[in-house]
Parts: sequence; C-alpha cells; structure tokens
Amino acid sequence: MPANSTYRVQCSSLAKGKDVRTACSAGCISCGICEKNCPSGAITVENNIAKIDYDKCTECGICAEKCPRKIINMY
Repeated sequence: MPANSTYRVQCSSLAKGKDVRTACSAGCISCGICEKNCPSGAITVENNIAKIDYDKCTECGICAEKCPRKIINMY
C-alpha cells in the first residue's frame, strides 16, 4: 500500500467467509460487493480477501461505502 493512499483493506485473513465471521468482527468475507461496485476495476477478491490495485484506484470511496463488514476504510 502506498504511503499516500487514502483507502486500505483492514483484514489479512485468508479464511473463508463463515470462518472469518466466527473469529473476527472486522474480517473480509470475500462477498465481492466491493469488486462488483468499483467503477475503475481497482478491487479484486483473491484468496478470500479484497485487494486494491492502487494504480487503478481513484479514491472514490464506493468500495468502503458498499462493504457490508466495513473493512475497507479511509485513512
């Protein structure tokens, strides 16, 4: 993550959705909502976790707004 980026994924677990929900209140459940709603195609869900391509990210904030677990945050 670049030092000047505004958004980041607040989870590093590679566990599947149900396991993450059981163990962590701030874990990515790999639902793909962020990926489906990103207008610049900057987010992909890989290995059960959302990843931001900062070269494509326009910092529009839609991913953070749509994330049901609120694990994509603005800093």
